[in-house]
Amino acid sequence: MSAEPGPPPAAAEDAVLLERGREAAALDALVAAPVRGEGTAVLLEGVAGIGKSALLAYARARGRATGLRVLTARATELETSFAFGVVRQLLEPLLAGAAPEQRSALLAGPAVAAAAVLGSAPDGGSQGAPAPPAIGDFAALNGLLWLVANAAEERPLLLAVDDLHWCDPASLRWLAFLLPRLAELRVALVAAVRSDEGGDSRSLLNQVATDPALAVLRPRPLGPAATTEFLSRALSRDGIDPAFVRACYHATAGNPLLLRELARAVREQGLPADAAHAGYVVDLGPHAVARLVELRLDRLGPRARRLAAALAVLGDDAPLADAAALAASSPAPRCTAWTRSAAPAPSATRWTRTGTARAGCGTSTR
Repeated sequence: MSAEPGPPPAAAEDAVLLERGREAAALDALVAAPVRGEGTAVLLEGVAGIGKSALLAYARARGRATGLRVLTARATELETSFAFGVVRQLLEPLLAGAAPEQRSALLAGPAVAAAAVLGSAPDGGSQGAPAPPAIGDFAALNGLLWLVANAAEERPLLLAVDDLHWCDPASLRWLAFLLPRLAELRVALVAAVRSDEGGDSRSLLNQVATDPALAVLRPRPLGPAATTEFLSRALSRDGIDPAFVRACYHATAGNPLLLRELARAVREQGLPADAAHAGYVVDLGPHAVARLVELRLDRLGPRARRLAAALAVLGDDAPLADAAALAASSPAPRCTAWTRSAAPAPSATRWTRTGTARAGCGTSTR
């Protein structure tokens, strides 16, 4: 949570930005709009690991370079029940470091209602501050809007939200309230959302994601050429054998996160990146992603873990329906959607499902 200028994206993030010229151009236009007095918004949507967070980091860096005040938030699954949690991450920095005169200006007019949401009194104290209002309270939503408008009059803003799929309902409702009014503000909004998540707030999330004010960008997997450059950077090696690159690309389907984890495993094993060792990639891959898969299985619950254990018994090519029958349950929609979307190519699906099976049987290490 920060509103201060920070460093540009690290080299690892730059690597993930390979073949992202279209997205980078759209984000450049996004951060330029508030300087001209125009509000605009972009949604980065895609499966886990496709590079949304790296693009969000690029937007933040470009926003700072353009002179915008950058306000950031990252939703987490553990905080979805905290009303206005994401809003507070975004907007509390506006008031936290403000001098009394600046604070009064920020909370002028209808914006005074925002003080209740942010848990502080309009005069800068916190004693006796009103409790957060109900999420449908128009005064609260409007007060937060006016706080943002007042702040943008001082300096154009970039609001950046990561993992929007885990955003609390109250904050989603405020974003839905903000978007139709964004064009008149010196504010840019960029958010990243995973296309295979949603949970209990799916209807609100859909309302935000389908707002006409949002331009939606869906990053594609990296191609073979970008995979070569990605691996060269990640492994700090030039001239990686094309056969080894093809094996990595075939195993991961160009998903940057899977590529990164595979490259990490290659480094840890000291595996030469040559044609003679290309066949090791398929066996190495499931070990590389097992921890990530286990974390997601924990989020999905015991039915997902039983389904993963069934996949371990039946093998990589078993239909999900057969695995579900063995697990004595029907495939949970979120499990099925994630298993298929995490790795779109058949080989990568087998690679990810093997990692799923390892995690489900408890063979990964922590």
